[in-house]
Amino acid sequence: NSGTTYGGFQSTSNIPSGTSAAISSHSGTSAGAVSTLSRTQLIARLNTALARHNSANAQFTNALTLAQSYVDVTSDTLACHATVPALQSGAIHDAVLQKNSDATGNLDLVLSPAQNNLDAIDELTQTISQINSLTDAQFRDRINEFQIVFINSEPSLINLRTNQASSLLQQMQTLVTPAIITDAQRDLDYCVSQGGVVAGIVPTPTQLIATKLGINDVRLSWPTPSTAANISGYLVERCQGVGCTTFAQIASIGITTQHNDVGLPRLRFYSYRIRATDTAGKISAYSPVARNILVN
Repeated sequence: NSGTTYGGFQSTSNIPSGTSAAISSHSGTSAGAVSTLSRTQLIARLNTALARHNSANAQFTNALTLAQSYVDVTSDTLACHATVPALQSGAIHDAVLQKNSDATGNLDLVLSPAQNNLDAIDELTQTISQINSLTDAQFRDRINEFQIVFINSEPSLINLRTNQASSLLQQMQTLVTPAIITDAQRDLDYCVSQGGVVAGIVPTPTQLIATKLGINDVRLSWPTPSTAANISGYLVERCQGVGCTTFAQIASIGITTQHNDVGLPRLRFYSYRIRATDTAGKISAYSPVARNILVN
């Protein structure tokens, strides 16, 4: 009985004291390797391994975040399609299904090794804590118990895990680019524009009215969305020129139904659009554009 394996590391629980010879035969490490180390040296070795695993965990986390972002937006789009009869089948729906399948496959690539790394971190943390809690006599009596975790903290084995984390992060950065996320978000925005609704999706402002207010000012107003329970504010964007399309954010405001854009240069046309934000940090699709407001 050699214990339970976690992420390539093996638990020290239930390891008979007589297994050290078999372990050394398997690993090429002498059976007395641990016994030649002091408690301080062994803990230092394990802390080094722990630090490397924590570094790998940061890369796994970034890879998971990328992969999960693609899953989230494609899953939201499929949920949105379920509320629009015209989008429940056909080429548009099939394309989103494929994107969701690709996104799920990407996530699956990262999940298992990332979890294995977390398990290894937990195992190392527990072992270090256990060693620290022992008296000197107890440490000497139980030294053989730590053979497996000592062997599995070899730098060459740690390198395999950190290299895997780096490789998967690079792979996700290739498979889930900003352009791919933008394309997937367009699918969702289109569904919402067709009247689609998804639980957890921020409701889109359905109307935006822009009126002149004084000489150099414009007042924007809009109705409160019908499902506004989680709305936390609005992002206001403006562009300049007749028929302009290059918008830039000019304000981030709280819960309100109007905003004044003041101090504008005169004799120019302006257009506006807004998006709602919610308490979870999500952002709605754009409102209709209020176009060609002349400030004169």
